[in-house]
Amino acid sequence: MIFWYFRFEGRFVNGSPKYGLKSVFSSCLVPVSVYRRAKIKFLETLRQEGIELIEIIEHFAIDEEELDPQDDQNAFWIKWYREAKSLGKPILDKYHVYDE
Repeated sequence: MIFWYFRFEGRFVNGSPKYGLKSVFSSCLVPVSVYRRAKIKFLETLRQEGIELIEIIEHFAIDEEELDPQDDQNAFWIKWYREAKSLGKPILDKYHVYDE
């Protein structure tokens, strides 16, 4: 199954209790095969987190079958893929928060 990865820049809206009105770089893995549906789920996830999208920096498809488990560089992607698959929902990576 193909999932979609989005790396983005955004800003917290309405003053996040933890981050105020700061901006953020992060990424999201969406367990949906069709790009348009994945993008909609991605945007819904940002709204739920109180993040307004500034820019999608990059996006690409990830297919677990194409990730070589013997390659240590794929360990992060395989773990994240399996987590998203088991939860059945988009997963945000660590926030990199900054002042504008």
